[in-house]
Amino acid sequence: VTYMKQIGMNKIGVVGFSMGGAVALMSLDQTDEIDVVASDSAYARLDLMAGELYTPLKAFKVPLIFLTDLWSRVVIGVSLNAVSPIDAASKTQIPILISHGKSDSVIPFSQSQLLQEALKNNPHAEFYSRNAEHGQLDPSYPLVLSRFLKKHL
Repeated sequence: VTYMKQIGMNKIGVVGFSMGGAVALMSLDQTDEIDVVASDSAYARLDLMAGELYTPLKAFKVPLIFLTDLWSRVVIGVSLNAVSPIDAASKTQIPILISHGKSDSVIPFSQSQLLQEALKNNPHAEFYSRNAEHGQLDPSYPLVLSRFLKKHL
């Protein structure tokens, strides 16, 4: 953002996919100089994603979430529940596009639904879903993204 401002850009848009989409949303807590965010296939909360990841392990799920959180706090000093794009997104009224594939097996579509619920009071929030796996685009997505960015930048 700083670099873009230094080279004369007046409006800043951030686009991210998967973890990049989560980072794009979380960047809203770091600066008020971002004018628009497009987030594709992002998670809403990292602690919930840990739960999703460990679900197949049944009885080990809760202990593994605890150990993952502990390891995260020890190694990088951040708890899983502090990594929360949903918190940052819910505090803003800037234009945000949330897109996600309904068949996503990496980041469940339910994470996108949590983001959509958190943005229900943002009149500039838009949502786009497609029948696709993680990273799969349909032919209309580039047009949706282009229209969104042109509209708000």
